[in-house]
Amino acid sequence: MSTSEIIKGRFCLGTLSFMQLDKSEVADILDCFFLSGGTHLDCSLFYGGERKINDIVDIIKVNNYPAVVNVKIGHFSDMENYHNIAVLSKIIEGIKGKLKFNLCSVSLHEADWAIWWNKKYRPGYILTKNIPVTLKTNIVKLKEIVNCQGMKFGFSGNHAAGLEQAVNIIKPDIIMLAKQFDLLWRTAKDFLDNCSYTGMEIHLASPFHQGWLFRMNELEIMFPQHEVLIRKLRELTGDDTNMIVDLAVSFQLVSYAHTRVVIGVDSVKQLRLIFDACNKTPNHQKIREIRRSGIVMPPMSGPV
Repeated sequence: MSTSEIIKGRFCLGTLSFMQLDKSEVADILDCFFLSGGTHLDCSLFYGGERKINDIVDIIKVNNYPAVVNVKIGHFSDMENYHNIAVLSKIIEGIKGKLKFNLCSVSLHEADWAIWWNKKYRPGYILTKNIPVTLKTNIVKLKEIVNCQGMKFGFSGNHAAGLEQAVNIIKPDIIMLAKQFDLLWRTAKDFLDNCSYTGMEIHLASPFHQGWLFRMNELEIMFPQHEVLIRKLRELTGDDTNMIVDLAVSFQLVSYAHTRVVIGVDSVKQLRLIFDACNKTPNHQKIREIRRSGIVMPPMSGPV
């Protein structure tokens, strides 16, 4: 595959890192991405993402870019909104009005701190096997509403076990696993190895694990129980930024060919580093060694 074919067929550009950028900087990154062959964008209506949607929409429209946009909803201040089909439908209607034909899928996001640590709500309240009947019914309705508008419905989050249970209850069209399969963590390996899930579109987000691949010395201190694995990974990747980028990109591209890799950057320079990695022959021997290492645990000190 050519670099442009890889960019078009395997990459999705995340937009969380756009929060601190002005519109012209966002435009430069989107120009580079789309002109290099990219099509897929991942946006959210939380973590500040809703503030950048208008900028992104303006840039897409002005340039007539062939954008395929996935929007994540969730992280509600009122957890009961997950039950409220009227609230969820109104949110989808609003974002559909902005993105129109560019909106490809809507995903329900599970990674809510209020869910993970609130005494009233336990893990599984939203998506797993302990899901309340009313909520399950409403998610089924929500999927029907999204599908009837010609869009895909999905789940996203950074809790692989919970997402796997959700898939077994209500099969989505698309699923995004954040920080659950990359150079560092392998929590989603069993999920990705399960061939019954290959009918879904699967996105692997945060290949650089939100920058932790470049700060592994700190990880040794944070997770002393995984010191041996982290040290082994440091030996294999070295401290060279370009080598880590090359390995991180190659590792995800060659590991599961049916997945799309969600990349996050805050500059054109960073984006070009990732694209340059596509031109390089993967170091399969090193990738095999890396596969023998890897930590199976959540990326945050939340529940499992």
